[in-house]
Amino acid sequence: METPPIIDITKRSTNREGVLFLLLMQQRFRAISNVARQTWNKQPVVALSLGVAGIALCGAAFLGALFLYDIANHLHVLRETLHQSFYYLFLLLLAGSVPFVSATLLQSEDYTLLFTAPISPRSISAARLLEAAVVNSLQFLVLGAPAICAAGLALGWSPFAWALAPLLIFQFVLLPALLSALGLLLSVAAFGASRIRSAISLLNVIMGVLVCLSFVVESKNLPLQLSAVTSGFAALTPALHRVSIAAHLSPSHWFVQAAIALGSTGSLSKAFSSLLLIFSVNGLLFVLDLILCSQLLSIAALTSETSSSFVSSIRSENRRSLPLLPSWMAAQTGKDIRLITRDSMLLSQLGVPLILFAVPFIVGAQDQSMDIQSALFPFTAGIIGFIVYMQTSILSLSLLGMEGRSYWIMMLAPFQKRALLASKWFVSSLLCTLVGEALSLFSGIVLHAEAIYLGGFLILIILLSSGLCGIGVGISALFPRFVHENPAMRVSPWALIVGFFAASGYAVTVLTLVCAALILGDSDPVHRSLLILAAAILIVILTLFAILLPLELGARRLENYDWNY
Repeated sequence: METPPIIDITKRSTNREGVLFLLLMQQRFRAISNVARQTWNKQPVVALSLGVAGIALCGAAFLGALFLYDIANHLHVLRETLHQSFYYLFLLLLAGSVPFVSATLLQSEDYTLLFTAPISPRSISAARLLEAAVVNSLQFLVLGAPAICAAGLALGWSPFAWALAPLLIFQFVLLPALLSALGLLLSVAAFGASRIRSAISLLNVIMGVLVCLSFVVESKNLPLQLSAVTSGFAALTPALHRVSIAAHLSPSHWFVQAAIALGSTGSLSKAFSSLLLIFSVNGLLFVLDLILCSQLLSIAALTSETSSSFVSSIRSENRRSLPLLPSWMAAQTGKDIRLITRDSMLLSQLGVPLILFAVPFIVGAQDQSMDIQSALFPFTAGIIGFIVYMQTSILSLSLLGMEGRSYWIMMLAPFQKRALLASKWFVSSLLCTLVGEALSLFSGIVLHAEAIYLGGFLILIILLSSGLCGIGVGISALFPRFVHENPAMRVSPWALIVGFFAASGYAVTVLTLVCAALILGDSDPVHRSLLILAAAILIVILTLFAILLPLELGARRLENYDWNY
């Protein structure tokens, strides 16, 4: 009689952690594949169109970066251009990583289940760190990955170097996520695990300050004078020849060294030394994050803040109606305002761009020779426009998804979906307009801007906020996402991508019309008023188009929306 095989219990317990860790990662990838399969089965035309559009966007980003590197190569500034490009890509990942990493690592709703599973908190934290890197890389894939591939083509990478490219890109997106995770955990250690939202807000402010300082350091490489801006590419050539101190001190410098060493003129020994440094730093950060996670995080700490914040938000509820608005819109507007004020993550995201407002004043204090009216106010106006762009994108794209599963109740309400989207647009555009107008009035008074330019810019802020919020709310309704385990993923990936390019296209078109009217007006003073009036009419028409078309398409999408949950 054959004896049954002896089961090695010790070996099973040893391998259990690794098996469960792989199971956690497999579950995340399976969730992504299920969403893609469900979209293909229900809406194959939409899925195919989005896939083709995504490939086209990546291709356009690749060709644009390749064109930039080709020009830099002809000007003999390819290496410095690579340093600056990788630095800004790294800064983009680092500055935008806080909400994604914090939501994945600290505010995930499935911790209650995971902490009861037969797996150590260290394995759960390891899976969460890798997941945070993947989630944070979604904003990077469309622009960053094609830019790195274009750099490899410009440097003449060998087939062996191209085989290492996926590993290099993964390490590039992993490092900002690990740095943000370390900052979050240190902030949690300072505030206490029961005040996670305060820790997240602090790190958001720190990241905003770092971005602000980066702009200040890099301001010497930017043509801030209006005469330099209007003189074309010739004004940018001296800036390209200057060495960027921040780019060479940033961790992105290691990746540039590795990319150059993998090129046709580089040495493999230097490439491997740079890669070894990158792997060592990421490995050290990963170990530090795991140690802090195992000491700071527990299910009791992660759930206590949610319940206390919920109770305090209920007690602070304001039931006063808003005047001068229809009853249905006043009710929806009041609800949306309370929804925004209760979300500390959204408030911190909206507050971080405001730190950039200090950049032009710091630059002006450093350069006393700068003419305030001819250079500093236009530069400040550009910063304010960027702040409005960031805040409208964050608020308008997130406001609909913040309803969550409760949107099912809104779908049963006795009013049309157009009214719901109209109230979302009204709230987001109103708040962003108030911030932009306050910053514009303050800067105009302090910098002694001419009344005609200040008044025109105030009107432009109203139009920009209205148009950008119309695009954001409409696109978030076209690609809705009402179920999200991750608080940072209240917007679908396609809404982020399509919204970015639509809002950028609208903003660039408006900026082009304004610059064209001012430049042509200076060259032809007789018809200056007529040119400015024509540009204003075109901007108003474009803004109405940006508001009405996305909201109408989004309303039709919600009218036929199938609730599958």
